[in-house]
Amino acid sequence: MAAIARMNYMHSLYQASGQISNEDLLYTLSLFACEPVRWVKEFEWRSLTPLEVCAAGTFWKSVGDAMGISYKDLPSYERGWKDGLDWFEEVETWAKMYEQKVMVPTKDNHQTAVETTAMLLYTMPKALHPVGENVVSALMDDRLREAMMYKEPPSWLQASVFKALHIRKYIIRYFFLPRPKIFGVELYTKTPNKDGKYHSKYYEVEPWYYPDTFYTRWISPQTWSRWAVGLPIPGPQYKSEGYEIENLGPRHLEGKGRVEMTAGKAKMVAGGRGGCPFG
Repeated sequence: MAAIARMNYMHSLYQASGQISNEDLLYTLSLFACEPVRWVKEFEWRSLTPLEVCAAGTFWKSVGDAMGISYKDLPSYERGWKDGLDWFEEVETWAKMYEQKVMVPTKDNHQTAVETTAMLLYTMPKALHPVGENVVSALMDDRLREAMMYKEPPSWLQASVFKALHIRKYIIRYFFLPRPKIFGVELYTKTPNKDGKYHSKYYEVEPWYYPDTFYTRWISPQTWSRWAVGLPIPGPQYKSEGYEIENLGPRHLEGKGRVEMTAGKAKMVAGGRGGCPFG
C-alpha cells in the first residue's frame, strides 16, 4: 500500500497537467496483467492454468482499484465481473483494440525503444550491439516494431530466435527437475534496516541500493563476476545506503509528497484493501 500510494502521488502530478489519461493507466495495467500470461504461453515449458490467469486478473484488478483507475471502457463496467478471469479477458480484448487505435510510429516511441534496448544490451560487448538490436526487434510483433520505428530483422534471425526459445522450452520441460524453494532468488530485503531503508540483494547491471561493505565490494562472487566484464561495482554513487519507499522516483521528487502518500495509504487501509475485488 505504501508503494501504490507513492506511485499514485507521482502519477497525480502528470494527471493534473493532462499528460496521463485514464486510458494510459488502464492500458499500462493491462500490460502488467496480460503480457506475462501471453509470454509464458508462447515461450515457457507450460501455459498458465485458468486458475493462475484468474489469480493474475484478481491481483491486477485490485491494484487498478487502489490506483483509482476507471474501467468505464470495459463492457461489464456497469454490472461488474464475476471473477479475475472474466475481468482479465475483457481487459485483454480492450487492450488489443486500443493498440489498433493508438499504437503508431512517433519519435518519442523510437527514443524510448532505443533507451530500453541500451539497458537490455548493457552487458554485451559493443561490437555485438547491432546483432542484439536485431534480436530485440525480432521479439517485437509487427505493430510494436512499426510503432517503435525499428527495422525488421532478417527472416533467418527471427526464425533462429524463436527456435532457440522453443528449444529452451522443451529442455526445461523434459530435462529440468523442479527447483527447491531454497534456490529461489530474493531481489530485495523484506524488512527495513535500523534507518528504515531497504536494500537490493541482487543486481545485473548497476548496483543500485546494493550494500557497499568490505564483503560486497571485495569478496562477493556477484561483484567479481560483474567487475570481470567491465560492469560497475557497489559504491555510494548507487545509493548503497538503501532506499525508502517515501523517496522513490525521479530525483526532483525526493523528499516530496509524504503528506499525500500518507493520506493515500490511510485511504486504502480504510477501504479494506487486501480483500477480493469481486467479493
